[in-house]
Amino acid sequence: MKFIGSKFSSTKERNVEKRILLYRWLNEFRYVEANVVANLLDVGLRQAQIFLKNLYTEGFIDSKKIAISLTKTSYIYFLTHKGYKQWVEIEPTKSEQKFRNQKRALNSSLLRHNIMVQDSVFNLMGLRSHILREQFQIHGESFFDDSYKGGRRPDAHISYKKGEQQINLVLEYEGVVKSSTRVQWILLQHLKQMLEGRYDIVYFYFSNESARNIYERHFKAKNWPVINKVNYHYVLSKSHVKAWSYGDLSERFYFKVSEFAKTTVIH
Repeated sequence: MKFIGSKFSSTKERNVEKRILLYRWLNEFRYVEANVVANLLDVGLRQAQIFLKNLYTEGFIDSKKIAISLTKTSYIYFLTHKGYKQWVEIEPTKSEQKFRNQKRALNSSLLRHNIMVQDSVFNLMGLRSHILREQFQIHGESFFDDSYKGGRRPDAHISYKKGEQQINLVLEYEGVVKSSTRVQWILLQHLKQMLEGRYDIVYFYFSNESARNIYERHFKAKNWPVINKVNYHYVLSKSHVKAWSYGDLSERFYFKVSEFAKTTVIH
């Protein structure tokens, strides 16, 4: 999705703008939580909650309560068919994706992962949405086409211009400690996509230090393994691996522990 301008002549137009932003975001990430909406709309949490409540009352969005910590629950929101129809009326050229009944796919652990991905996106940009508009394009996992089948689909894609250069980066959120074999495969998958020019940088956000440490240990290894084609695994030639020195890779792979995740329960 691309952020849009914020100068409108009336409260009604501002309300339409907020709905457009939310509908576009839901098209990318499918579900939202009030804190995400507050960041998205550049408003306070209370204002975001009122905005969501009004849409819920009108039947444009639905909600589900999930546990996000040991002591805290929160509501997540998703688009209804009525809300999708309103988006089509507002932006007929933007809403090309067919409506999906999100209520059929409500898995609590996947929902928590989804919300953490969105929180990480805003954490990564480090900017409020009034600055983000017209500068960044942000997409969810559905952005990645069928050519990623059998490979690794990143959780989010962000593109922006740095001077005359177009920067494409992806974001991954890891909530659990993965095996060494899996981590090696994930790192090689990202290296392969970079070598093919799909994106330039990958940011990993982790729920804890242990999850991050295993990635960093394999990343800093002197030699990366070459995986042969097994099932849908891809081959990386030795020349490709040698062509990337550690110095180059250190500017393309970043590993961070999510501050927000320290207070959440991620499975």
